[in-house]
This record gives sequence, C-alpha cells and structure tokens, in this order.
Amino acid sequence: MLRLLLFVLLLVASSPLTAQAQTSPSEADTVETTLIDSVSVNESVTLPPAVVFQTGTFDEVLKQAKKENKLVLLDFWATWCAPCHRLDRLTFTDGALGDYVNNKFVPYRVNIDDFSGMDLVEKYKVGAYPTMLVLNASGAEIRRLTGFYLPAYLQRELVASENAQPARNRKKR
Repeated sequence: MLRLLLFVLLLVASSPLTAQAQTSPSEADTVETTLIDSVSVNESVTLPPAVVFQTGTFDEVLKQAKKENKLVLLDFWATWCAPCHRLDRLTFTDGALGDYVNNKFVPYRVNIDDFSGMDLVEKYKVGAYPTMLVLNASGAEIRRLTGFYLPAYLQRELVASENAQPARNRKKR
C-alpha cells in the first residue's frame, strides 16, 4: 500500500514537468518541411524561377532549338497538380539547374488546363502530370520523365539525355 501511495505521489509530482515539456511550438518551429530522399527541404520559401521557360508557340520553340542547336525540354503541368507546384518551388528555382537547362535546352511549358496545349498532350500521349519530355529540334521524343524530381536528380537525367537518340516504337499509352 505504501508503494502504491508513493507511486501515485511520484506520478502526480511529475505531471507539471511533462506539461511544461509539451508547450506549443514557437512560430519558427511551424515552418513546413518535407523529407525527400533524406534531404530536408523548406517548402515555405518561394524563389524566382531559374529555369526560363519560353513563350510563344511550340513551332517557334522547335525553330529556336534548331537555330541554337539545342534540345527542347517540354514540361506538361496543371494548376491542380501538387507535384507540378513542387517542381516550381523546389526544382525550377535551383540556380545550378537553371544555368544548365538554359544553356543546353529550350524549355517550354504546356499548361494542360489551357486547351490550346491538348494537341501536344495527344501527340506525345501524356497521361500523368508532371511529365517532362526531352525532344530533339525536330520534335522527336528522346526521354520521358514523369513525376517530381529534386534538382540534382533532374539534372542527372537531363545530362543522360544529351547524347541519346530519339525513342522509337514507343508503346502507345
């Protein structure tokens, strides 16, 4: 009985200590972060885009790629697509990736919410978002990247695309 009484007293006495340890987090502790492949990323910071996407028509982009002897990076995205927004916030804002892409590619975006891009969605049989295609200056698909990529991973995939040949006999999706 004495042991039980001592145990209860010890439990009651330690309650204020645990309550004090459970104070609400400070404002600095409430920043949203995400763990991706063991890399902590602060998602509350918005940086300007480092990858400069071209405006105009797809045909103009192909002409520019041919003139500058570059590949085309075609990014299919949507306003409702969460991974697309993560690419904007975390990947396309990376300075090193931006320098690389802007030097080696003519980047172009297709917003699938805008029906003017649906001909490209159908032509390249895009069914998941985000999807990035690496194309040669003739518009032939060299590589298909689907989903979210951290900057270093995306750059590694794009480097591998530089000397690749267009995909042939791609299965229809």
